[in-house]
Formats: sequence, structure tokens, C-alpha cells
Amino acid sequence: LSYYVERAEALALANNAIAIGEQLVREYPASAEFRRELANALSCKSSNLIRPSPAPQAVAEAIPIRRRALELNEATLADLRSNLPGVLQPERPKDDEGRMVSESRLWAEFDVALKSRSLAFLYQTQNDWRAAADMLNQSASYYKDLVEQNPSVATFSLNLANCFRDRVDAAKHDNDRKQTAA
Repeated sequence: LSYYVERAEALALANNAIAIGEQLVREYPASAEFRRELANALSCKSSNLIRPSPAPQAVAEAIPIRRRALELNEATLADLRSNLPGVLQPERPKDDEGRMVSESRLWAEFDVALKSRSLAFLYQTQNDWRAAADMLNQSASYYKDLVEQNPSVATFSLNLANCFRDRVDAAKHDNDRKQTAA
């Protein structure tokens, strides 16, 4: 949204999507698709809060929103891993073009890795290097698993490398020589 519309309009659209997502998640609490869409709407809102530049007050407002998106993604991944009944419900109508896209553990794990790293970015902007490092460690663990299970998917390897780079930067800023060396 942020590339196509003004910030205020993007925030209004995100708030509308969040309201719809909250309603759908209340109605279908186990639905991986609806929780993922709500998490994406929350992420859009947090991204638009900090644009065009991440001011401290805007970042402070964006952190709990982005954390909630991460928590939704983590819960969705856990439910997909455990084959929770209803996690793939409601099923789209047979003629719905969106039916070709379905929830999977692979992309749910990617969502957790991505949201962990994006939350680390917010902590970095606030110079909270310990919290950033924790989120980067979490992100790296998911990316490592994704790379090991899917070595031909370049985006996983690239994101893992970037995550390691960011982790080194966080360790340097935190004066953590042991982690910087590692």
C-alpha cells in the first residue's frame, strides 16, 4: 500500500483490513488463512506508521502492532504443524481463483522468520540491541530450517545471510564481542 497511496489513506485501508480480519478471526479462530491475512494487515499498518522515516514515537506505536502480527503467525505455524482441526477452514468455493493458493507450513514458517526480522528492525531503530538480537536469533533459526529443507529457494538463503549480517551489527552495537566473533 505504501508505494501506491498516501500514508493517511494507507493507514485507513490497513485499519479497514484489520477490522475485517478481526471479525473473520473471531468467527473462524482456527483459520490459518484469516489469521495470516490479519497478520499481514497489521504488518502493513506498522510499516505505514513508520514511513517516510522511522520517528521514535511512531516506532514505539508500531512495535506492539508488529509483535501481534508475529504472534498470529507463530500460532498459525504451530497449528499447521500439529494439524489442528479447522486450520484449513473455511474452504474456498470450488470456482474461486484464490483456491490455487493454500496455507502451508513452509510459508507459515517463512512468515514467522520475516516478521521476527522486521520486528528486530524496529528494535534497532530504538537502539534496543538486545531485543533486536533476540528477534534476529529467532529469525535466523527459522531461516536455517527453511534453507536446510529447501536449498534451492534462493530467497531463504538470501534472507538468512541478511539476518546474520544484521545480527553481527546488533552484536557490535551492543558491545557483545563474543557474538560479533561468532
